[in-house]
Amino acid sequence: MAPPDKSEIIFLIRAYNDMDIQMSLVHEFAKDERFNIRVIGYPCDGDMGSPQSHEAARYMYDKYGVSFETVLDKAPAPFHLRLMYKFERFIAPLRHKSWADNIVVGSVLKTLHLAVLVPMRKMLKGELPWLDKIAESWDPVFINCDEAVLQKGRAYILDKYVSSMSARGVHVYAIQTGQTAYYDASPNKASIEVSENMKTLQCLKGCVHRFTVPAKLDSDVVRERSPNLKPEVHGNLRMDRSWIKRLHEEILVPPYMNKKAYMDKLPQGKGPKVVFMLSKLGYGIKVDELKDSIKLVADMPGVSCAIKPHTRGMKFDFMDPKQLSDTVIVPDIPSALLIEWADILLFTGSSIAFHAMILNKRVGFLQNAQYIPTIFDDGLSCDKFDTNEQLQAFLENWRDNGEPEVDAETLKARHKWQADNIHGGLESGLTAQHYKDLYLGDLKVLKNPHQRKVS
Repeated sequence: MAPPDKSEIIFLIRAYNDMDIQMSLVHEFAKDERFNIRVIGYPCDGDMGSPQSHEAARYMYDKYGVSFETVLDKAPAPFHLRLMYKFERFIAPLRHKSWADNIVVGSVLKTLHLAVLVPMRKMLKGELPWLDKIAESWDPVFINCDEAVLQKGRAYILDKYVSSMSARGVHVYAIQTGQTAYYDASPNKASIEVSENMKTLQCLKGCVHRFTVPAKLDSDVVRERSPNLKPEVHGNLRMDRSWIKRLHEEILVPPYMNKKAYMDKLPQGKGPKVVFMLSKLGYGIKVDELKDSIKLVADMPGVSCAIKPHTRGMKFDFMDPKQLSDTVIVPDIPSALLIEWADILLFTGSSIAFHAMILNKRVGFLQNAQYIPTIFDDGLSCDKFDTNEQLQAFLENWRDNGEPEVDAETLKARHKWQADNIHGGLESGLTAQHYKDLYLGDLKVLKNPHQRKVS
């Protein structure tokens, strides 16, 4: 329970992705001493949210005392589920250690992990009456979660309690996880499955106070699939300008990190340093074109090159690394360090490019390697390459004459593009502050006497 002089706010987390989206807002409210912040992981689709595993969790706890917890941390959660969850959380990170690349060790860890994870997922689906006492003990001024609250059948706790919180005078806010960068909103099989789920979005009367999305394209997609919904465009919380800066300066690259150990793995030539931030190949990638672009840069004299496969499960197995001269493949180096090292980041649609843009780093969109129309096609957001010949000429000019200048009008247009396409029209880019002001404006007009006032 919150101290008597503080109002409690609950952020519900089902997975890493929605934790990543909500963290800037958690931070914005955590700075306000009127509030006690609880970030709670819950079961959804059989998976268990684990907010403690987010890279910003320790920072938020140490600096602001934010509570990161799960519904499986203590009773009334069944003892066997608590034990299984603790073991699963212990074993999962071990599978990503370098020594786990050993075939025997990796196989043993995978077997142990799945032996617990698979039955635990089954036990976390369907009706979970032990959650009743947990949810009934909550007394927040509002609950923040993602669109799962609008998808009946995904999570017992959302269906039974959160969607009916308004009757208790509690506002529920739903935020779309992720941002649509593709005009074909289903670029791969995984996204097609997500889009089928999105068709089940339904806003029952009083279910949520607001359902917010990052940009107009997201709103258009939601309205087409679910005409009964009225999503509001308020910008991408994950890309809050001040939060991105804090992430890169204090959290993702903290002062105690051994940066030299990572940087020593990267080429240190004098020419332009190029990093490819790869999307999964299912996201509309013209694989042959991408391979040609990579080989072009790798073979270019006076240019340093590094390649970062997508952070979620992508292996660099679509071409032979031996073809790539002095290029290094660096799945283990944090993206924040690669952005710091590189002079230009090349991408085909990954949202990591937003980070670099917001940090005023040079970014290049490889439209030649992308067959799905994207929000980057207009060329207003960054440098754009329609052919490998353009890419080659650009890098050779940089190598021989220094970084090509960007005139003031182009810089202004790029900033406006960010405001329109990332930050919900906010020139400041401070989306978290905007969301906080929006929520507090709602709370000031609450009439239900049960609801604690925010003064």
